Amino acid sequence: MKHPRFQLLATAAVVSGVLSEVIQQQVKILEVTAGSHYYRRAVQSLEEGDVAKAHQLLTGAQDSLYVELVTRAGAHAALNFKTAMDKAFATASKKVYE
Repeated sequence: MKHPRFQLLATAAVVSGVLSEVIQQQVKILEVTAGSHYYRRAVQSLEEGDVAKAHQLLTGAQDSLYVELVTRAGAHAALNFKTAMDKAFATASKKVYE
């Protein structure tokens, strides 16, 4: 077990398991999003220029894709989604005001 090759294989197995879980979460997020009326309404809001409403529909604490993801994809996956969306909206807002 102290052999470097064994340690490398053990590390690879752990990393593979973690990556597999992350990929499964991302796939579940995509599945939920594809069928979400919150997502469709957010896209419509963006098309109408209502960025604040779109942000709320995607990441709000109630009646949002984020809440739907918590219940259907898991809290960890939903939090990753929310963090990414909040960052994207913050970046977009900065670019608008530059």
